[in-house]
Amino acid sequence: MQSPVMPLLIEQARKRRDEQSARAQAALQGVNQALGTLRQLQDFRTDYLRRSPASSGQAMHVDRLQDFQRFLARLGQANGQQRQEVERRQQVQAEA
Repeated sequence: MQSPVMPLLIEQARKRRDEQSARAQAALQGVNQALGTLRQLQDFRTDYLRRSPASSGQAMHVDRLQDFQRFLARLGQANGQQRQEVERRQQVQAEA
């Protein structure tokens, strides 16, 4: 005969398992979203460089060149921040 406590213990174990599974799934989804954003930033930077007048060797006004360089620097910063976010989310996933 089963103890009256056994069904309660089984239910608690199932609940913990389900909660852990939900945390792991949410963490994986977070990693995938962060990686997707990082890919978009990288693709945008590649496309921006490809379409820029600087890539075709065309002359560029100094002001426009400085704007171009500043924008590339900002894209680089965004890329770095997003890489950090990916790493942070991967750490959360590892701990889930």
